[in-house]
Amino acid sequence: MRIRISKSLQVLCAVWALVGCDSVYALDSMKNCSDETLKSQKSAIHYSLPEVAMYTVRYHFGLLDPPNMGGLKVDSLEDLTKQMSALAPAKTSDNARVKGVFVTLSKKGKTRACWGNLQASSQNLVRDTVYTTMDALKKDYRHPQIKSSEVNFLKPQVTVVRKMEAINSVAELNPLKDGLMLRQGGRSGVVLPGEAYDSHHQLVMCKMKAGVSNKGNRNNSSNYQLYRLEADVFK
Repeated sequence: MRIRISKSLQVLCAVWALVGCDSVYALDSMKNCSDETLKSQKSAIHYSLPEVAMYTVRYHFGLLDPPNMGGLKVDSLEDLTKQMSALAPAKTSDNARVKGVFVTLSKKGKTRACWGNLQASSQNLVRDTVYTTMDALKKDYRHPQIKSSEVNFLKPQVTVVRKMEAINSVAELNPLKDGLMLRQGGRSGVVLPGEAYDSHHQLVMCKMKAGVSNKGNRNNSSNYQLYRLEADVFK
């Protein structure tokens, strides 16, 4: 005996075979989800530290229009910090070995602003990134202040310093992986990983930033102290 099955029933059977019972139940569950649940899923966006820096830049210039992130409203810098802290990826929450944070904003390969500190101001990397970005925008007088018309052309870099140790010579450095700090009395200069093409260039840059004479033996540190900076660089 042959049983005739309508086309609509054939299609339904085929879909069932393809997706399986669990998927059908999942579809039913999605239909029953509340609006609030769906909104919370949509707002579960994770931001990297460079994205935190760029959101801070856009906030500074009033370019968050409407002022929200993933549906979350931002009315103040503190709101921005709290929301970004809640949405940052897990890997940026490792604060156990943070010695400092630097934010660099560049345009077409040239630095437009850079600021940082070798002492972490809080136990929250996102918070440090937000406030360090604001300092870079407001306090770095070595470069002309960034204008709102430049925002879309900026590239952020966040450098998280994990360890600082004294060294005797720049010969011990790998400038692509290690940063360098030079200190003489109350003056100091910092060169971040990747900013110099070799260790001698690192030393010269550090001396210039610290206002230290470049005369004499270029490798010894008899007149100043040298420190290797081990850091994670986020671009």
